[in-house]
Formats: sequence, C-alpha cells, structure tokens
Amino acid sequence: MHSKHFLLLSAALLSMTSCTQKPAERIAFHDPSSYANAGQVRIRHLSLNLEALFDQRTIRGTAVLTIDRMDAHARELILDSRGLQIDETEVSPDNSKYREARFSIGKHDPILGAPVTIDIAPDTKYVRIRYSSAPTATALQWLDPEQTADKKYPFLYTQSEAIHARSWLPVQDTPSVRMTYDAHVRAPAGLKAVMSATNCPDAGPSNDCHFVMDNPIPSYLIALSVGD
Repeated sequence: MHSKHFLLLSAALLSMTSCTQKPAERIAFHDPSSYANAGQVRIRHLSLNLEALFDQRTIRGTAVLTIDRMDAHARELILDSRGLQIDETEVSPDNSKYREARFSIGKHDPILGAPVTIDIAPDTKYVRIRYSSAPTATALQWLDPEQTADKKYPFLYTQSEAIHARSWLPVQDTPSVRMTYDAHVRAPAGLKAVMSATNCPDAGPSNDCHFVMDNPIPSYLIALSVGD
C-alpha cells in the first residue's frame, strides 16, 4: 500500500474510533471526599426555600434538586450530608405533582459525614427534600450581637469550602458537580440576607429575599450571610 494511502486510512480509522468513545459525562466518577453517585445521577439545578432561625442556630426549609440521569438504569440518588436532619424526601417528573420517596442515611464519618440515599423512579426529574441543619453545622458561623461591630444584632455567614456545604445543604458536595441555583430566604425582622448570587434590589431593609445564580458553580461557592 502506498504510504499516502496508508496515512489516509489510518486517519479515517482513528476518526471512527474517536466517534465511538463514551461521552465524557459517562466516565466513572470518583471523589474520595464525596459519597455522591454523580457518575449516574447529577444535580443540574438547586432551588432553596430557607429560613434562618438565630434562636435555634438552625437553617430550615426545603431543597428541590433538578437532576440529570447519566445512567438510564439508576434508581437512587446519593447525596452528601453532615448532621442534617432529613424530615421528608419526595420525587416528581414535572415539579408540580410530588410523591413520597424512601430515603436512608448511611453510617456517619466525623469528616465526610454520611450518605443520604433517595429512591428515584424512571421518570424522576425533581427531588424535594425537607430538612434542617444542626446547631453545630461546620459551615454556619453564628455570631452573637457582642461579636459584631455595632453590637446590636446577631450575624450569620457561611464557609462551605472545602467540604462544609454538606453541613447546611443536601447536595453532591464535590467540585466535579456544578449547578445553577435560586433561593428564597427569610431572615428575622430587621435583618437582611445576601448570597453569592444576584441579590435583592437595594430597596431598604428586607427580611424576605430571592436570589438567582445562572452560572453553574460547585457547592462550595454557594454562600449565605444574614445580618444588619
């Protein structure tokens, strides 16, 4: 065979081989700091409805996860958590009609926390979780009024890096998973919330705010602060 023809044939075979490779998202996921099964099911969007309870040092509310299924046969979603109180999990194909879904919380590790495994159906696209954080959540820094500059109001801020997001959010807490998010946050009277997202218009004090982040980000960049 002429060398020119051989090179052309080799290039064609290489091109055919490249076309039959698995898509990047189907490559096996492995993060030793996460329990998530992100190689099978992945969070695409996170929608939060939360309330900051300073007297209890707790964040309480719901998280709705919009998921992408990488493996059509996957029947469970595994999330990271550390100290979260999971009260209820539900699934839905359309984000309107939800039905209760079984969940379990695995063995606790002092550093990694525990996996939360939620059963999903073949048509599941949304997972809703009703939960609350623990007063000892490592991402939540609760300051008494005496610890602030004006010494009049309490203050809350989050620090989710590197793997502390799982202590206040039921998510796949790994930089391999990037998601958009929106949030509705209620703060005590006289205080206002801000987040790492498009914030409330500056229209004076407001304790009821809505936020939108349209750029996919890892969980550790989701931040919340509540104060004067």
